[in-house]
Amino acid sequence: MRRQGAGRWDDTPAPIGDTGYGISWEDTPPAPLDGLDRALARGGAEVWTGVTVRGGESFEDLQLWLATSLSGFCRMTGDPDLPVPVRLPKRSGAESVVLGRSLTCLMTKRREHDEATGTSTWEFGVQSFGADGKSAADTLASAARTWELRDRATPRLTVLPAGTPDSALPAGDVVEKTDCRIVVACPAVTRLLAPPLNGTRHEGVQQVVIIWINGAFGSGKSTLAEGLQQVLTGSVVADPEKIGDLLRRALNGHPGRLRDYQDYPAWRRLTAAYVGEVAEHTGGPVIVPMTVLDPTYAAEVFASLRLSPGLVHLVLHVDPDGLGARIDASEECPGDEARSEAVRAYRRRRASDYAASAAAWMHSDGHVIDTSTLTAGEVLKAALAYLLPDRLATADGVRA
Repeated sequence: MRRQGAGRWDDTPAPIGDTGYGISWEDTPPAPLDGLDRALARGGAEVWTGVTVRGGESFEDLQLWLATSLSGFCRMTGDPDLPVPVRLPKRSGAESVVLGRSLTCLMTKRREHDEATGTSTWEFGVQSFGADGKSAADTLASAARTWELRDRATPRLTVLPAGTPDSALPAGDVVEKTDCRIVVACPAVTRLLAPPLNGTRHEGVQQVVIIWINGAFGSGKSTLAEGLQQVLTGSVVADPEKIGDLLRRALNGHPGRLRDYQDYPAWRRLTAAYVGEVAEHTGGPVIVPMTVLDPTYAAEVFASLRLSPGLVHLVLHVDPDGLGARIDASEECPGDEARSEAVRAYRRRRASDYAASAAAWMHSDGHVIDTSTLTAGEVLKAALAYLLPDRLATADGVRA
């Protein structure tokens, strides 16, 4: 039954120009839709999440998670039989996010069908349109993967009177209603413990404070770092490349300037101090996406970090053909093809250096995740499978 009276929700969609599509909001102020019709006309891009459901399986908890955790959340409606540009589901519109003059929306695609049982498996994907579409798409896709990695747990809802102060609210996303405040709490990682030594469980296992992500240039280190930060409560990303940038600027034009900033002893000392101090300040986890190929340099940086408890060294491996394909498809500087190609050329040059380092020391020093045939969501899941099972405490005892 539709709600009537003062608290009813007017779900009449705001039209996106004359495209035949519309946007509906409930508890958030409507965003301006100027320019979205032109963004739709130009077409968009697709991202697949690796998250699947079987036909008839409910994913209403995902819908609740998206609606309460994402800024700019809304629903997109229209004729699902329109050939282009948006692939709307047959049901009741698509979960969407409006970001400036850009739009992203959730979609599904059938991946498998079992003739014997008549059931299908569907994968969630994201369509994006507009200049900021990729950013919005990454946000929506990451939220879907986070729901998957939290075992699709049912959120806990706490309903409190409208005047309840923020200090009295439990942790979670707050939905403001006319007569109440609703807090939606989803299970989250609260403590990450180090993997057992030699595969053997023992009491007093150390807490993971630093997660160093190593691997080939272009292997997906930054993507994994962003995914881990989404899932691990209180985690931060510390990128030592920023220290390299500072050294480059400081020594620009100086005769002592070196081509590779990792060759500076100062970079290695500052990186160890930077990561260690961030870990000391936050308590971790501190996620560090940085390729270090030289074993001497790695030993120098890791030496001081290993004096503190809980350094985990992850190595993302990609076979040569897969790495080449990823490099060719990458676009590090959207809108600047010359800079993007320069990055691709650098990664191609360093591919053989990674292979040599992997064989010489890296694969024996760290935990290797072969990402050659994995999606970004599957890489994140593999990393958490190493870090989390039987070594995790979560809110209310619910596995993340």
